[in-house]
Amino acid sequence: MQWFPFAPDYPVQIGGMLIDREGHLWIGSRYPDTYEGICRFDGEHFTAFSRAEGLTGGGIYSLYEDQEGRVWIGASQGVSRCDGKGFTTFTCADGLPYEIVKAIAQTDNGRMWFGTEGGGVGCFDGQVFQTIQIPGDLDLNAINAIYQDRQGQVWFATRGGL
Repeated sequence: MQWFPFAPDYPVQIGGMLIDREGHLWIGSRYPDTYEGICRFDGEHFTAFSRAEGLTGGGIYSLYEDQEGRVWIGASQGVSRCDGKGFTTFTCADGLPYEIVKAIAQTDNGRMWFGTEGGGVGCFDGQVFQTIQIPGDLDLNAINAIYQDRQGQVWFATRGGL
């Protein structure tokens, strides 16, 4: 186990973590007042990314690597996609159903799914967002996790159940 003493290079109040297919550790801060953004640890050095590079703002809640190796960052102000060259950020203005993104998954057909805190689920086919919501039930529209089972069904863990 490797331990790092507190340093400004990385957040200490972690909201999301991911180890990508290259073995890099991605860390996102849940508390933007102490550390805004994410960092990547390559085994030797930390590289920080923030709004200056196009990353969404706010606290980080989820990190996910898609089938093409792009890293998706779910935050309190939208979701960003890192393709290795830069960031593309999506917000409600782009069709995301709510800006607080707590869960991210990709199904076998390549669609990206985003679970939000109160706005239901956003499904992104690479061009257009579609929204799935249960009208009038905030608990069922707060999505904490998304998974696809072996039969291809997509499951949503909500505050109100499955």
